[in-house]
Amino acid sequence: HLDELYKIINPERGNEQSLTEQLKPASEHLQQVLDGRDKAVVGTTYKHLNDLISKIKNCPFFTEKRAREVEEVPESTEAEAEDFVHIKSEDVPHADSDEVQSSLPPEVLPEQPEPEQ
Repeated sequence: HLDELYKIINPERGNEQSLTEQLKPASEHLQQVLDGRDKAVVGTTYKHLNDLISKIKNCPFFTEKRAREVEEVPESTEAEAEDFVHIKSEDVPHADSDEVQSSLPPEVLPEQPEPEQ
């Protein structure tokens, strides 16, 4: 649902409408998400989207503690930036491994039934 929301709140280049004409409905959609209105949009409701965004925002993955745990990477020179890092497939942990599973955010909200119209 977030991908669909993205499509209706972001102006498109090469569109026949002016930027101002595209931003008006986009801002209205964003306001309704912020208000958590129980109105249907992109296969769900603004309220469900608000809850989902709040859950993502409050996920421990985005806390300061998590940010401090991430090792600082030194800035590379332009020459180094052009080099690629080659990783052997056996060095990549399997998706079901404890290492990968422990780094995933908590379970997201279950799919909400579509509101009756």
